[in-house]
Amino acid sequence: MAYKAEPIPLYGIEPIPPGIEEIIKCYISSQLEYHNFENDLILYHYSNLNGIKGILSNRSFFCTNIEYVNDNKEINYGISLINEIIADEKDEKSKSFRNIVGQVFDKCIIKDIFNFFITCFSENNNLERQWKEYADEEKGCCIGIDFNSHEYPSFINYSDNLNMPGSKQCKAALRKVIYNRDEQVNRAKDCFEFYKNLANDKVANQYMPHVAMHAANAFFELSTYFKDYQYKDENEWRLLYYGQPKCLEKSIKIKEFEGKKKEYLELFLYKDVSCQRIFPLTSIALGKNNLNKKIRMELKESIDNTRQINNQISIRSDIEVFTRE
Repeated sequence: MAYKAEPIPLYGIEPIPPGIEEIIKCYISSQLEYHNFENDLILYHYSNLNGIKGILSNRSFFCTNIEYVNDNKEINYGISLINEIIADEKDEKSKSFRNIVGQVFDKCIIKDIFNFFITCFSENNNLERQWKEYADEEKGCCIGIDFNSHEYPSFINYSDNLNMPGSKQCKAALRKVIYNRDEQVNRAKDCFEFYKNLANDKVANQYMPHVAMHAANAFFELSTYFKDYQYKDENEWRLLYYGQPKCLEKSIKIKEFEGKKKEYLELFLYKDVSCQRIFPLTSIALGKNNLNKKIRMELKESIDNTRQINNQISIRSDIEVFTRE
């Protein structure tokens, strides 16, 4: 398997009996199969020229706080669907369970528990709408990133602070977006039924509040990769980065975009190969309207301008640079 999705904990929950925990882990594993990828997983990121130069020079991506994304409707879509599923539950025997799920889910949304940052990729490097909207009317670029994770050392490390890599408080996950409304509803309903039935079990009933928190976590993750069907041609994947507010406060930065302030953090991506940190870049495609010959030289300079933080993050010398047809 070229890419295997890994679960990430979204909420600090008190220990539950190993038997119940194992049941939950098996369920989560089955849900994550949708995000597994059998073939090589190369994903593409569109941006204007300055954005691409920054990514190449710094070996990092800017991840925007979920509250400050360009189109809030993209995130609110999934949240609204989950709230509908919770509200539609009419079983009075499960009233306490439903209430706890709703309360914890709301806390996830308003950042009481953790901060949540996002950056987006696509399976395709030839999408007209992406080139127009994100790559400066085809004067920008589209870069390929290797997300294969089938064996060491091909997995990717993520860090908002290279001086403290691998922080247990901060996690990254790559999730494939679901666009089909029926599939979204079925997944959300299945999730609720699974955790409700587990909470009603004689053994698990005394741990009902804990199981409800697990359900809220699962719901929140679902909401992050549900998207309206009209965008299905994007074949989007979302790189999600989570952390407790106190663990991320030193990494969060503020920038102004179109007159509005936004929170973001710089997320470094690299693979450990032979004691070197390698940025997993595979290709650089220039837009059709980017015909300036100096651009390739500028991009080469961005690559050569290796940023040194603790240890060097390098880029391979054989990266393909081309103009899309």
